[in-house]
Amino acid sequence: MSRLGVLVLNFGEPDEPTSEKVVPFLERIFLQNGGLEAADPEARAQRARQLAEARAPGLMEEYREIGGSPLNGQADLQAEALERALRDRGHDARVYSAFQFTAPFVG
Repeated sequence: MSRLGVLVLNFGEPDEPTSEKVVPFLERIFLQNGGLEAADPEARAQRARQLAEARAPGLMEEYREIGGSPLNGQADLQAEALERALRDRGHDARVYSAFQFTAPFVG
């Protein structure tokens, strides 16, 4: 049996529509794109926080309307299904899911 490791990557979304989860999520997104606005890292971080705090209430409401984001759970289920399929084909496989903007993070 061959040994195999697979990492399933996804965007990632907050698993709960709370400001404690949504604001940092949005902040990471805005910070990644902050280079478009300012060269100073501190100014980019401050602007990312401002944008996140302004956008968070609307996004939290959208998540509440749909019962929370299913994205991370779906990615985890896909990873589990892939691991089962690989094992059924004779591979000693471990499949993990990781996300760009929510935990568990991809570097």
